[in-house]
Amino acid sequence: MKSKQIAAVCVVLLLTLKNSPAALIFEFSTFLNSSTVQSGTPYSGFEPFKSTTQTVSGATFRLLFDVTASAGTIALPSNDLGVVSSMGDTDEFNSALDEVTFNNFVVTDFDAGGSSLTSSDISVEMISMSFKAASAASDSGTINGVTWTDLGDPTVSIAGGPASSATLKHAGGIWRVDSVGFQATAVPEPSSFLLGGGLVMMLVFHRRRRVS
Repeated sequence: MKSKQIAAVCVVLLLTLKNSPAALIFEFSTFLNSSTVQSGTPYSGFEPFKSTTQTVSGATFRLLFDVTASAGTIALPSNDLGVVSSMGDTDEFNSALDEVTFNNFVVTDFDAGGSSLTSSDISVEMISMSFKAASAASDSGTINGVTWTDLGDPTVSIAGGPASSATLKHAGGIWRVDSVGFQATAVPEPSSFLLGGGLVMMLVFHRRRRVS
């Protein structure tokens, strides 16, 4: 290949990479209730949940994730998340045994909708939790080892930023989990853009050969 042709190849590839879409980052939340849980009552120590449909660049998907109790069973009192961890325990977070882990975040029900995205282009991590009935001075818990106290039903961000899993433990009082927040990142595979650049180069070389 001649030096001018090599230079042309480099220019096309650089322009292709420069013009490729940047990562798309957006946030959404999912309530933990009878509509999002994926199995019926009575609940067990492990329950899958699924978010409502999310949209990014024309593509749609839902997020499937697991909630696992370290002891006892998952409960959904007043359509919020709680735990029954021992005999005689109520169905809220009110015991030192009440602990759940959120993990296994999987993109499902994906529809490209005419976009260049695939399900593997989208990654999701947890960023927050929202609580109910957590307004008393005694109400407290930990998320990944970091303590929150007397929240008054607000949203708590996960310390350290987006996480691939989160463990919530009871520390005091009586409260429930209302919803969880996620951050999704959509990054189109660069291979499709490089392919487009390669097609452009083929057309350029073909034209040059015809002209010569």
